[in-house]
Amino acid sequence: MESLKIQAYFNSESEAESAKMSLQKVNASDFRIEEMPQNPSDLILIPIPRSGVGVPPAGRKGALGNSIEKRELGSGNPDENSEAAFVAEFKVNRKDLEETLGILQEKGAYIDEEASSDFVK
Repeated sequence: MESLKIQAYFNSESEAESAKMSLQKVNASDFRIEEMPQNPSDLILIPIPRSGVGVPPAGRKGALGNSIEKRELGSGNPDENSEAAFVAEFKVNRKDLEETLGILQEKGAYIDEEASSDFVK
């Protein structure tokens, strides 16, 4: 089975830990949670849309009509950078990707817009 490496961003360590517990049912492995640096280098984070797999480009409407909100990190404003303070990194089998993204969406996770093209259609 092909494994995918996923990074998900959370507002708090407790949100990341909660996601870790929920992701046990999809056998996520090599799970790490780390605090993000104060000024990450120009990350653009997007929420996982409610429609699941298939992230439309930022600014376009998702399948349920939800506009995709972007969060730019690394702008130098400490208040903005505190919104996604923890990153969870783990591996999951490709066959479990849709369920994994659903769990992350329920937990309020964000993903890196650029990296999302590796596993989101």
